[in-house]
Parts: sequence; C-alpha cells; structure tokens
Amino acid sequence: MYFLKRLIFAIPLLLVISALAFWLVHIAPGGPFDRDRAPASPEIERNLEAKYHLNEPIWKQYLRYLDGLLHGDFGPSLKYRDHSVNDLIDQGFPVSMTLGSLAFCFALGVGLPLGFFTAARRGRWIALGVLLSAAAIAGASCGYFMRFDLPDVQGNPFDYTTNDGKAFTVPGLRASRLAR
Repeated sequence: MYFLKRLIFAIPLLLVISALAFWLVHIAPGGPFDRDRAPASPEIERNLEAKYHLNEPIWKQYLRYLDGLLHGDFGPSLKYRDHSVNDLIDQGFPVSMTLGSLAFCFALGVGLPLGFFTAARRGRWIALGVLLSAAAIAGASCGYFMRFDLPDVQGNPFDYTTNDGKAFTVPGLRASRLAR
C-alpha cells in the first residue's frame, strides 16, 4: 500500500517538474537558433519556427513536449546539430553503465569488508583508523570529483588522460560510506 501511495504521488510531482523545466526554458532570453550563427532572413525564421512548432501557443507546445516525453522522444539536440537527444543517450549509456557497474562493484568489494572489519573490532584503535581513512577517502573523493568537469559522452572511462581518474573517485566515496 505504501508503494502504491508513493507511485500515485509521483505522477503529479513529475508533471510539476516537467512543467517547471518547460517554462524555465521558455522564459530564458533568446531562442534555440540564436547561438553561433548570423541572423537569418524572416522567411527562414518562420520555417524553423513552423518545423519545431514554436509558432504554436505555449500550451500546445507543452502538450507536444509531454507527448514526446511519454513516447521516449527527447527531440533534436541543439548542441550537436546532426543528432537527436536519443542518439546521444544511446551512445553514452553503455559507457555510463559500465562505469556505474564497476563503481558499484568496487564500493561493495571494499566497503563491506571494511565495514565488517570495523564492526568486529569496535572501540579499538584499528577500527578508528579504518573509519578515519574512510572519511579521508570520502573527503578527497568529493573534492576531486567537484574540481573537474565530467568527461564527454564519447569519452572512455578508463582513459585517465581525459577524465582525470574519476573512475575511482565515485566508487571510493561509496566504499567509504559503506565502511562507516
């Protein structure tokens, strides 16, 4: 029953979040075609607005947006002109899934044994040392993770020249939480 209540509450919450995201994008100054190009003729502007339904009322645009979300169509990418958002997600998902799975395995493989070790020796100096080292790893991981940009979608998570070793930052943080 608890799960059903949460699920029913999630539906209006998702609608509110999608509406906020939609309205925030629409109230931002400029448009999707204003960046990195010379001003187009009014005819080209009208054609682009018609193609992407930007000439329709806001409520119709929002309904189209919701319809696209419900059908899994996230539309064209405004950054990568020849790709849709779905293409970019399809391209980046295997890399993200691999990194997430390895991080999860590393966190469990290191964090659980350290947690058991600490629980078995509770109150001794060695347990305190493990907990302090776990806290230090968590602090270093947070600082390291926040300092650098995330790698590109096309990036290799095991190429430490491009992603600065973030493959071990996230699992180190999780392992330290498990050890505590």
